[in-house]
Amino acid sequence: MRRAAVALILAVAVVSAVPAAPKPGDPFRIAVGPAAAPKPSMTYRLIPDRRDLTPGNASTLYYRAMASFVENSGLLKEIRQEYWQDWLDTPVNNLPMQEVGDKVQMARNLLHEIDLAAHCKDCDWQIEDRPEGIGLLLPEVQVFRAVAVVLAVKARYEIAQGKWDEACRTLQTGYAAARHFGEGPTLIHVLIGGAVARIMNDQVDALIQQPGAPNLYWALTDLARPFLDPELAVEQESRMLDRMMPWVKKLDGPPLSEAGAQAVMDEMRKSIDRFESESSLVQPGELETVGQAFFLVQGVGEAKRGLAARGKYTAEQVEAMPQFQVVSLYAYLEYRDSLDDMLKWVHAPNGLRHPGFQKASERYGQALARVDRLFFRGQLSGVFGVGNSVGASVQRVYGVVGRTDRRIAALECVEALRMYAAVNGKWPDKLDAVTDVPPPDDPVTGKPFEYRVQENKAVIATPTVTAGKSDGPDGATYEVYLRQ
Repeated sequence: MRRAAVALILAVAVVSAVPAAPKPGDPFRIAVGPAAAPKPSMTYRLIPDRRDLTPGNASTLYYRAMASFVENSGLLKEIRQEYWQDWLDTPVNNLPMQEVGDKVQMARNLLHEIDLAAHCKDCDWQIEDRPEGIGLLLPEVQVFRAVAVVLAVKARYEIAQGKWDEACRTLQTGYAAARHFGEGPTLIHVLIGGAVARIMNDQVDALIQQPGAPNLYWALTDLARPFLDPELAVEQESRMLDRMMPWVKKLDGPPLSEAGAQAVMDEMRKSIDRFESESSLVQPGELETVGQAFFLVQGVGEAKRGLAARGKYTAEQVEAMPQFQVVSLYAYLEYRDSLDDMLKWVHAPNGLRHPGFQKASERYGQALARVDRLFFRGQLSGVFGVGNSVGASVQRVYGVVGRTDRRIAALECVEALRMYAAVNGKWPDKLDAVTDVPPPDDPVTGKPFEYRVQENKAVIATPTVTAGKSDGPDGATYEVYLRQ
């Protein structure tokens, strides 16, 4: 598959049965028992102990695991069967244990490679700065969704047997893989990492609901924050088109001769032809004529004025440029500057929700559409849809980052409450009454979670925000019920 350029409430009380997974917008409902912190406190871990990591590059082992499907296509077909997802949605205590155990055993060699990868010190996917840009195939990334489901079913199988050590070892593998993907060089890597982390979080829900389940507060605090790190992916995506059209740099200089301009045009045609031949999602088209290119920038006159206004070139130099150089250079510089203007909002507080980001995204979308028509025959829109595609993708990715951290923090709060209940037999009236460990704040807003007790149910919620505004990605609602 080809890459595309891209009120948390918890409640706690007694119930006899709770849904395994909520529909979008519905609360998570989990039933838990009191549990003190284990001794030693790090008896259980959800990420490999740093002292146990081995030298090496995890990606080579992930690639090795995916390569096993070449010789064993039956395994790939097997792990894509619907029953794996069914088992993921089946309550742990209702799993068909014999069948699940047999299927997990069937996938043991694949999961062993993933486990080895997850315990490597480093993970370099070795695809940074590839010239293919959006034409780069990532089949090994997409198939990992199915592998993560198999890994999660294995954890559920171990949880059902009360094998906490083995279950946590499996979860370590899942979280470590999610982290490796979440630091990857493309936005799709980060999104896959977020999906894997969400699946593992669901298994933590399942584990802590079992009678006698250990308290995982300290194991959850050991997870990195932010858990997903899209910095590299955003940097790589922001330079993707530059790598696909290296010839454009030849335009940013003194006026070219007509022969020089023709040579650059020839390079452009070759890059377009190569892109079309490599992409299965676009259809070969006619090269845009120079007249059409002029129309896209509302005339060569606008391009000349725009270049002169930048101050780098004098009006005389601009006039001496061939029309192709003027139009193409103007379109590229507008694209580059609008991209920088949009991405500057990434690190501003709540920047991706600010109107300034939306405005910058619209400008970028217009610049990208112009570059697409001028340099790629309009074919980029067939791959990921021209417009503010990178802006929308960045918003989506950082939304996943926020939701992942919120969910982990929410689970920490649940485990802090389980510690309190182990001593006091009930939920605290106020969250700050939990003093043995610090309940975390909402990582998106930096504000304390809201808390209230309703009869035998405790509710922890993301901080209320001003009507009509948002302090980050929407959260998930948890209703967590206490068993004595």
